[in-house]
Amino acid sequence: MKNFKLSILSIGAFLLFITNTLKAQDQMYWVHVDHVKPAMQAEYEKVAKDFADACKTNNVPDFEFNTWRHNDGSYYSSSPLKNFADLDKDGMKPLRDKMGEDKFQAMFDRLDKCYDSHNSFIATVKSDLSYIPTGKLNEGDFRKYHYFYVTPSNSKALAAKLKEIKELFAKKGAKEYYSILHSGFGAPEEFYVAILAGKDEMDYEKTSAASTAILGEEWGKKWNELYALMNRYETQTSMYRLDLSYPAKK
Repeated sequence: MKNFKLSILSIGAFLLFITNTLKAQDQMYWVHVDHVKPAMQAEYEKVAKDFADACKTNNVPDFEFNTWRHNDGSYYSSSPLKNFADLDKDGMKPLRDKMGEDKFQAMFDRLDKCYDSHNSFIATVKSDLSYIPTGKLNEGDFRKYHYFYVTPSNSKALAAKLKEIKELFAKKGAKEYYSILHSGFGAPEEFYVAILAGKDEMDYEKTSAASTAILGEEWGKKWNELYALMNRYETQTSMYRLDLSYPAKK
């Protein structure tokens, strides 16, 4: 945490984790994951909220992050990157200057006691593989992540299969929208992740079932072909935490 320059957490999902509106074509994100101890969840959220509130109170410029709590108790935060030069910027400097070094560091020392490990990586939206005809994911703060881990030898083939799946969704007019992100610098393994949204898990499952019915047998065939190209497959869920976020002003 103390070394993270761009957002409250340093990145998978993943993951993922973008807001409902797609910000830009092939947008890069710096994602940070804190693997919070079960017994320290309440304390972590208290300090994380203090940090988010401090950013809002001091109107920290040129800095934003959105935070999701995943079903395994980890917290993912993401910040958009214009380019790799952004990695050299210290987005927290204005807040550190206003709070004072001692007070600022004490807040992060409290956070660091809440977990034994954290990690960061870059992920990029793949607009050519994403299916978002309306420009937004489905409504709601719930997220479902489908992680498709690949080896270098299968990466291009899996991306091509995801393109076929997007074309199938578009042809059938499916109402289940998703964004595809591709892992980059810092990720321990290469993966693509499909991110879907809903009001809650029940709402997501309802939309997914309706989509499966619309896609028909062709979907089952495409899924089996995609599955055969994966090194492994995982799913996660999360809920967006506005109270722990410092989103860009609209």
